[in-house]
Amino acid sequence: MPLLLPRDEEDSEEADGEEQSDKTKGSQPPHRPDPRYLLYAFSGCVCFASGGILRKYQGSNVFVANSMITISFLIIALIHFLIQFIKQKAKGKKYHLPWQTKAHTEFGEVVLTDKAILFYIFIGGGLEFVGAQASVISFNGALSAGLNGGICGAIISLNTVFILVAAYFFFKESLNKVKLISICCLVTSVILVSLFTPSYSDVI
Repeated sequence: MPLLLPRDEEDSEEADGEEQSDKTKGSQPPHRPDPRYLLYAFSGCVCFASGGILRKYQGSNVFVANSMITISFLIIALIHFLIQFIKQKAKGKKYHLPWQTKAHTEFGEVVLTDKAILFYIFIGGGLEFVGAQASVISFNGALSAGLNGGICGAIISLNTVFILVAAYFFFKESLNKVKLISICCLVTSVILVSLFTPSYSDVI
């Protein structure tokens, strides 16, 4: 028969247990983020910049060039899905695509397709495709005008500002002083690059 304790003693024991749990958590070393994320960030920056430079040599038909680039994304995605499928199969598990979710019902576990995720994937992909089209057209326009294509790159880099503002309104992320100062510096840099970039004829 279990020993029945007065309510005050039970509360005291629960408080002691929670206090010991907090001490145990506090004694654990803090989680340190993987510093390689900085390497990935700079690698992404270099890759995107290199891809933008190569746009000049991808022909005059912007639509065909972007369509081929989109197809290459699709091929890479299919290879990724295949690798993940093989890994999960080797572990005896089923691989679920990013837009598939598991749900528990009275008949057991079922896999459902999240239409909202699919919708956002197609909308996001369409927007990025149109953005890529506009980027190439802007580069071609700058080159035909005898200007440095870096002006277009600087203006396109303002997408960081739009992302921060959108994150503030849609995801309730905070905009602290550091972020606001960074936005001001970025906008100032774009203005300076746009105003004081020389044409190709002035470059030795």
